[in-house]
Amino acid sequence: MILNVDGVEFGYSSAPILRGVSFSVDGGELLAIMGPNGFGKTTLLKCLNRVLNPRAGSVFIAEAELRTIGRREIARRVGFVAQQSEAYRMTVYDVLMLGRVPRRRSSCMNWGPWPCAAPTSSLDLRTQHHLMATITRVAESTSVAVVMSVHDINLAIRYATKLVMMRDGTVLAAGDRSVITEGTVQAVYGIDVAVGDVGGVPCVIPR
Repeated sequence: MILNVDGVEFGYSSAPILRGVSFSVDGGELLAIMGPNGFGKTTLLKCLNRVLNPRAGSVFIAEAELRTIGRREIARRVGFVAQQSEAYRMTVYDVLMLGRVPRRRSSCMNWGPWPCAAPTSSLDLRTQHHLMATITRVAESTSVAVVMSVHDINLAIRYATKLVMMRDGTVLAAGDRSVITEGTVQAVYGIDVAVGDVGGVPCVIPR
């Protein structure tokens, strides 16, 4: 595995934000983190490259524990695409490849995992799918692992290899598309939905 997250916990002062978060992702895979706003998705991404240091648990990059890796080496292996980036005039591919430049905070990772914070926010339908298809293609062709937070559950279902569904800083469900059920969506988002099938891909529709 390129990235292994084992029991990560984090909080500000006495307020816990992440509680025992665990998952793994391998090269060529895209993992989508989903859940309501304000429940730890972006905080988790920042723990994957030591922008924030977990209180407990471990993050391993290619079997090396993140806390044992120097900042310069982390910058070589790990990048970060913020939700608002100055690279708005660049192509999708160029933004992703910024991760090969050390010390760029608004970049994606090179061979290691790429944490991306809500990369499809504020994009129209066509651009959302173009972006996700490009990220998927780059991940597969370069064998990098991509980890991103995604607000659009149907977009995540279509493109992600793995899904992590979070609420209140904990993982309620994790796995492939099979974790998308009416029960898990209700538990995570607090909304009654129907889960249908469109061309072999699950589709979540609010009732």
